[in-house]
Amino acid sequence: MDSFDTITYFGDSLTDDGNYYEIIYGYPADPSLNAVDPYFNIGPYGALTNEYTHSTYLQQLTGASIENHAVVGACAVGSNVITPSSWGVDTPPTDINLAAQVGRFLDDPGASTGPGSAAIVFIGSNDAAGGFGAQYTPGDEGTAAFNAMAAARLGAMIGEVLDSVRTIAQAGVEVTFLGTLPTCDFYPPLDTYNDQTRASFDSIIHGFNAGLDGIAAGLRTEGIDVRIIDYGALCAAMTDDATSFGVIAPRGSVLIAGTQGYDPAQFAFWNGYHPAEAYQKAWAALDAFTLDDGTTTRLSDSRDRFTDNDAAALTLGLGGDDLLWLGGGDDVGLGGSGNDVILGQDGDDHAIGGAGNDLLRGLSGNDFLGGGEGNDILTGGHGRDVLFGGTGSDILRGGNDDDVFIHVAPELIGGSGVDLDVIVGGAGDDALYLVLTSDTAAQYRAGQITLEDLGLSLRSIEDIIVIDGAADGALDDAFGDMGWYDMADMWGFV
Repeated sequence: MDSFDTITYFGDSLTDDGNYYEIIYGYPADPSLNAVDPYFNIGPYGALTNEYTHSTYLQQLTGASIENHAVVGACAVGSNVITPSSWGVDTPPTDINLAAQVGRFLDDPGASTGPGSAAIVFIGSNDAAGGFGAQYTPGDEGTAAFNAMAAARLGAMIGEVLDSVRTIAQAGVEVTFLGTLPTCDFYPPLDTYNDQTRASFDSIIHGFNAGLDGIAAGLRTEGIDVRIIDYGALCAAMTDDATSFGVIAPRGSVLIAGTQGYDPAQFAFWNGYHPAEAYQKAWAALDAFTLDDGTTTRLSDSRDRFTDNDAAALTLGLGGDDLLWLGGGDDVGLGGSGNDVILGQDGDDHAIGGAGNDLLRGLSGNDFLGGGEGNDILTGGHGRDVLFGGTGSDILRGGNDDDVFIHVAPELIGGSGVDLDVIVGGAGDDALYLVLTSDTAAQYRAGQITLEDLGLSLRSIEDIIVIDGAADGALDDAFGDMGWYDMADMWGFV
């Protein structure tokens, strides 16, 4: 297992944690910012999101030292010098593209090289989108001129990343991770593009992602340790079933337009092209998982049968009715939008059924099982398990150890009415956490409503703890000291 003390990010607006704001306005972004920039959609902490980007969340999750060179608008190819003085800002011209980011890193690599150092390069979306700018008009797709432009752009993107990775490795960074890009399905504004345009855009993305695999494989033969972080696969899972990551605001809703009756953590996007905190946190969870030797497998939208054999594996079922056998490590399995079966083995696993009527079984280890939407059956097995039914009428069964059951009022997570859940604790000292609205919590504590009124049938539950789910930080206060919580919360599973 690898352990990284320092991690350096290179990229664009999906990762920039305030660098662009600092360049444009001439002073560092900090939590004292209290207004949203009306033009650039910069949030209160200097990034193009409502809170932080995944680099900051990774630091919170792992405690590693983070250096971030990503800049809003950056491309992999060429140079792009922005001149703040043209807006009356007294800061020097700055080249924001990848080679210049690497150059600034080389100016003072400090402790960001040597054993225990890693770099993450997540860039290229702006390059791909550039193919649909001034050179493009509808109907160009498939023409010889367009295909030549796309091929040249793709070759330049891969070449720039290859050169940058070599430079980063020569500077002494131990491992470099290359981030795959999401296809246009991930971005709601692109839903309006015609199929031909979307397919052409995605052809550049698919070619680039395949090129990253080629870079990693080729450089490894030279003794340079290069690996893949598959953001593209995770984004496909987010598009297939956003609810698995705690997102219930309708597709196309943007937080910058207001909360619209939802919690900010229930939005996918800050503006049309930049994820809000839920997805940024899930990217950070993927970063941490991959940095810790985890692998990612993306399945199809059809019915899949898959057994993972890796020490730690993330398996993304997507659509279809899937059967996932998790391996012997600390695995993460997401069923997606079908009626899925997920079976754990050894290790402390996270299994999320997603939309549909799912069957989840933890077997050995201290597992987190989340049913998601639908009428699900969750069985913990051996180990101290956490079972969260989600919306729908669910059956939750613990095992031989001290298990935690979580029931959240449906109206807090996108449900309606009263679900009918059966919760069986089994052996051990088992606890049920009732996460209720403020009014319902007060009524339950006052004895004005019963468990039956909440749609719950219990057996062998020793403790019941009531949480006001509408209170800020309520879940952090209740679960923050439990070992399973930080990672489950970062993924958006609870």
